[in-house]
Amino acid sequence: MTRSFTFLLLTTALISARSLAQPVLTNALSSVPLGTVDSAYGASPTVLPGTGGANVNWDMSSVTTVYAAKLTVVAPASTPYAATFATATFAVKVEGATTSYNYDKESATGVENLAITYGGVGVGTDFSPNPRLSVPFPFHYLDSKSDTFQTTTGGPDTVRLTYDGYGTLKTPFYNYPNVIRIKEDYGSSTSYSWYTVSPFALVMNYSSTSNNYVIVTTQPGATSVRNTPVATDASIFPNPMTETAVLRLNTSGYKNASVVITEISGKTVRQIPVTAAETTIAKENLAPGMYFYTVQNDGQKVATGKLIVQ
Repeated sequence: MTRSFTFLLLTTALISARSLAQPVLTNALSSVPLGTVDSAYGASPTVLPGTGGANVNWDMSSVTTVYAAKLTVVAPASTPYAATFATATFAVKVEGATTSYNYDKESATGVENLAITYGGVGVGTDFSPNPRLSVPFPFHYLDSKSDTFQTTTGGPDTVRLTYDGYGTLKTPFYNYPNVIRIKEDYGSSTSYSWYTVSPFALVMNYSSTSNNYVIVTTQPGATSVRNTPVATDASIFPNPMTETAVLRLNTSGYKNASVVITEISGKTVRQIPVTAAETTIAKENLAPGMYFYTVQNDGQKVATGKLIVQ
């Protein structure tokens, strides 16, 4: 069963706490505002998820990210599949190679997934037969809860959710000083999801099935710190590319910017000036394979990522 898009669900809740060290998830919900826009990036697992525990420091800042999708919080009633998921209280529009939607239902007992990257019958994961619990309420450190769910294409299946750690998370985009981690044990596979405490939002997921991270550029709370380089300022789409791709870059305040493309060996194969918000990259003599790109501004690295050429 496909579970790789669980990271895209921007479910939210109000957090209370026994103490600042051990956040507790409660059923007093507070949704991310409509219109909130984030991005999702894939990342190779050069750093393992690590162990859970108290006051853990998860440092994932060194992973190389690849742009995956734009995420926008929308009203469920405004989506094309509102009638199919009439009980949804939260929805996210996912714009990548295609457009799809995530639907959640928040209640006193937790947050349930109704659909993930749903684009019509047969597209995405539809939990209509039995929704999947993703965040139980209330949920304390070291609590566990099992849930049986079923999709339209398989199951039933069971997941055991464990609040297995809290501490600090560092991604290539932000430092989050107070996060919690939920372990999702499916028996044959395991996933981990990291959530910020203020606001409560999903910022990273790791799946053993795909052996890949997905990182969401969720805006942090007031105590979080944005890292340098500013990796969220650049993305390439489509990726993989066949003939051409477009580098999208927020050029505000930049000067003498360029994108440098290198082979895995480190050899530079292309350097293109960046003078506008969008720069076209042509395949030309690039052989099929994986490359790395680095966006530089006045000699400083501001973003990095992978470029796949087909």
